[in-house]
Order: sequence, then structure tokens, then C-alpha cells
Amino acid sequence: MMYGQTPLTVELEKRHTYTVAISKDGYQTTYANLVNKVGGGCIVLDILAGLIPIVVNAVTGAWGSVSPNSVHAILTPAT
Repeated sequence: MMYGQTPLTVELEKRHTYTVAISKDGYQTTYANLVNKVGGGCIVLDILAGLIPIVVNAVTGAWGSVSPNSVHAILTPAT
């Protein structure tokens, strides 16, 4: 688990899905999901290039990305 103050920039592994919790005393916690996506264009290019790029990109996670790439939130006062 990571903690920080806004604005915060972190490096995330492309192979995972994440949940971001944004909280502050006196406000409701807001959550955002960051999901792993696979780029179809990369896969097509790798298939056309041959077996080695497919294996390398699959192992290194080069096909993936985390989306969205930023989170913005407006906190609501707690009731």
C-alpha cells in the first residue's frame, strides 16, 4: 500500500489492476479503479513480426497499460 499527498505520481506495473483511495479527515473517501488494458495494435504488429517479439512483449508486459493514466477527484464533506 502506498500513501502520499496530492499531487502524487507513482510508477505502476502494467500487469495489475489497482484501486486508488483518496481520503481526507472530514470528507468521504473516493475510490477510482485503474485497470490493465492490452493494446490490440501491439499484438497485431508482434504477430506480423514473428515469435520472438510475441514472447518478449508478453513476458515484459509491453502490450499492457494502466487506464486511466490519471485520477482527479472532488471530495464530498462527510455527513
